[in-house]
Amino acid sequence: MIRLNSVNIKLGSVISKIVNKGGCAMSVSFIEVVLLVGIIYLLLTVSKMQDRMNGMKNSLEQMRKQMDLPEDPINDDLRQLIKEGKDIKAVKKAREALGLSLLEGKQYVDALKDENS
Repeated sequence: MIRLNSVNIKLGSVISKIVNKGGCAMSVSFIEVVLLVGIIYLLLTVSKMQDRMNGMKNSLEQMRKQMDLPEDPINDDLRQLIKEGKDIKAVKKAREALGLSLLEGKQYVDALKDENS
């Protein structure tokens, strides 16, 4: 997940390095400005896409609940592993069964944990 606060800090340090190279001010070239603007644009676009994906995920979850669709059967196994304190095995099993990345698997297991709390 991209956090805009950390991006602002990183961009601020990049700008200060470009402007104050070696302790003396130097002119910023057109290419550097274009690259900086391009990076900012890409980061904002990715952030917007993540927000839209989260919204779609929430909408799908609400539709699943309204239609009384059964929950994924792997969740029972994952909850059992979580009860036994085997979170790492639960993440691994979620990744294998659902095709998730490591971060997504961890978030999935954490969501199941939060349901039980």
